[in-house]
Amino acid sequence: VALRDLVFFPYMVLPLLIGRAPSVAALEEAESGDSLLLLVAQRDADILDPLEEDLYRTGTITRVIQKTDLPDGTSRVVMEGLGRGRIQEFIPWGRGLRASIGLVEGGEKERPGDIDPDLEAVARGARRLFEEYILLNERIPQELTGTMASIQDRVRLAHLISGHILVSSGEKQELLESPSLGDQYRILQEVLVRELEILRIEEKLDEQIQRQMDTGRKHLYLQEQLKAIHKELGSSDGEWSELEATILEIPLPGPAR
Repeated sequence: VALRDLVFFPYMVLPLLIGRAPSVAALEEAESGDSLLLLVAQRDADILDPLEEDLYRTGTITRVIQKTDLPDGTSRVVMEGLGRGRIQEFIPWGRGLRASIGLVEGGEKERPGDIDPDLEAVARGARRLFEEYILLNERIPQELTGTMASIQDRVRLAHLISGHILVSSGEKQELLESPSLGDQYRILQEVLVRELEILRIEEKLDEQIQRQMDTGRKHLYLQEQLKAIHKELGSSDGEWSELEATILEIPLPGPAR
């Protein structure tokens, strides 16, 4: 099944809308067999009917957990990522895309003896960076912090972080195709450092805009109050203008303004 602007990772559980004819055919074929599908991302999300050359070769083997047919003819399908697979060869099939699949070496579960001190260091660093990323990014559910705390398997943790960071499909595909767990964590660290810097800049700009808006509101409030005083006292226009100019030039402290 070809995905537009989405890269699916092992251990992810997500609902997808399936509507394109080749994808519907692949789903029906999976349901009649072992309920397994390979989800692969398109190189260009704007292509409506992708061909073989429009797809990445590495994707994620998924299991169909639940399917709900919708009135508009599409299906809402909940899928669970099991492991990475690579297309070895496309097989002619009149209804859509079919291929022979090979598992990506390395597996999707940490094995005793696989973790050395260097890998442990980059894994801990990525975990800390992602925790900060969750706090700064309003689009990321805060519950992920608790989920991460319960994960000790570093392979699963890497896929969890990779699946939830908000970056381009191209960058996520690079993470999915990482030749080793260490490479995946190093890429994650680089991406997270960059994204955190952007989030901090955005937060600083938001604060500056808020201060400017607050200053503008205070200035408008002061003008309205002065006009009310002017109206109440019946001062002449000349006296009012002079009084307003004098007050506005006074370097009042924040609370007074």
